[in-house]
Amino acid sequence: MWPGVLEAILRRVPKARPAVLRDGFRRMAVAGQPFPAVVHATPGDSQAIHGLLLSISSNEAQIFDYFEGDLYKKELGTLTLVEGVQDSYRWATSSAAPVSTLSEHGEEASFYVWTGRASLRDVAWDSQAHFVPFLAAYVENAKAFGNERVIRRLHKS
Repeated sequence: MWPGVLEAILRRVPKARPAVLRDGFRRMAVAGQPFPAVVHATPGDSQAIHGLLLSISSNEAQIFDYFEGDLYKKELGTLTLVEGVQDSYRWATSSAAPVSTLSEHGEEASFYVWTGRASLRDVAWDSQAHFVPFLAAYVENAKAFGNERVIRRLHKS
């Protein structure tokens, strides 16, 4: 997730580690939307670039659940850490993020898997082509989301 979006919905940008969901997941384009969909895929022919957000509070986890909505299902799995990356956010939002230096270590984490398969495009999501042209508008929408009453209440508690 882009730092501007995180700032809008969490009111902060958490520290992150570069990580990938390996076997069994891909990041696909969604028809008519700038955001990606992580979907189940054929093991061995799959990989989804992610960032592992660190120190997320239970209230922030609820904010993410609300933000992702009914189109996603939260799952728990192992993210493989990527070594040698200086800027986790820049790496995770790059179209051609190299993953040649995978760690032997993984981290259990929650992530969101797309449930609306009918609206998937048969193309891998490319951040530069599918998201960057809409980034400013998406951040504005995220700010509006961050100002909803239920989100303000979660920030206060």
